[in-house]
Amino acid sequence: MKQESETNETLQNMLENLSSIFPTMRNSSEAYLPAEFRWTATLAYSTTALVGVFGNLLVIGVVLSMKGMISPTNCYLVSLAAADCLCFLSSTPTEIVWMHVPEDVYIFGEIGCRLLTFLSYLAINASSLSIAAFTLERYIGICHPMKAQFICTVKRAKMIICFIWIFSVLYTSPWLFLTGLSPLDYEDWKDACRCTFKMNRSNYKAIFMTDMLLFYWIPFFLYIVVYGRIVFTLYGNYRDLCCKKTSTKLKRKLGSFVEIDEMTSANFCIVSTRRSVRSNRSRVQIVNMLIAIVFTFTICWLPYRGLVVYNSFASQPWIEKWYLLVAKTMIYINCALNPILYHAMSAKFRGAFRQVFRQLLRMITGK
Repeated sequence: MKQESETNETLQNMLENLSSIFPTMRNSSEAYLPAEFRWTATLAYSTTALVGVFGNLLVIGVVLSMKGMISPTNCYLVSLAAADCLCFLSSTPTEIVWMHVPEDVYIFGEIGCRLLTFLSYLAINASSLSIAAFTLERYIGICHPMKAQFICTVKRAKMIICFIWIFSVLYTSPWLFLTGLSPLDYEDWKDACRCTFKMNRSNYKAIFMTDMLLFYWIPFFLYIVVYGRIVFTLYGNYRDLCCKKTSTKLKRKLGSFVEIDEMTSANFCIVSTRRSVRSNRSRVQIVNMLIAIVFTFTICWLPYRGLVVYNSFASQPWIEKWYLLVAKTMIYINCALNPILYHAMSAKFRGAFRQVFRQLLRMITGK
């Protein structure tokens, strides 16, 4: 009996030692996120994805198919719309699936883990560079109109867009090798894996900080300087729209013919002023729309970028599921909001959207 008692005690000690080395395996049924969180996230992600994909595809279709819509600025907006669509298609399916499987389980396999991570970062980077490109294009077009005739062309815009996407692909390609699957400890799901980083978290600090610098902070300061200059130039032009000085000079030069030429000068001034006002109004409308795009991009990305910076330097990463849900939803809202801004702030886009909807209605009704 004594020997049996000693044997049992020895076995118990061995089990305790083993449990201290190897964590207790979980049951997958106990590892689901709370129901209210799962369904809130599913609703937020799916709604923004549906609105965003439809809206951005509509923008691409309108610009490429409607006469008079092909311009350098609109080419960059097509690039931005394509990046936003890619962001939705590469991110939201995995996010929604994650809500309805045990915590951390990844079901899209090794290739899915690498490829979808790569495509997500590609979309983010191409989106940021497209916004920077149309910002500079508008700066040249408004502040240097003579140079713009040769620099701001559709052909050049297409070349810059090709460069943006090629650079983004090359810059983002390391993510194909930096992520992979690692096994999870679910006792009833032997093949369960998570999609995670291959190296230690601290090794990714340089990558995340470079991303922040290239695709957030440098563009952010660029926007402040460039749009400040654009606004100063545009609103300064209003002071030059009056033709009184021109009329006075004509009177002095023409002397006795002043009565006849007063009428000619007045008509000329009215036509010239109206054209200038219309041109300036159109420019202001475009710039207001682009400023709104830049503003929403900066604000919507701030919570997620801030979290990445904090976790890159913190000894223990901070992951609060509700905060992460809000941060990711804001990114998706940003991607879905751009087409709505085009419709709300651009008369040209508004007219093109209406025309497309009329054509779709005719096709559906057969009238």
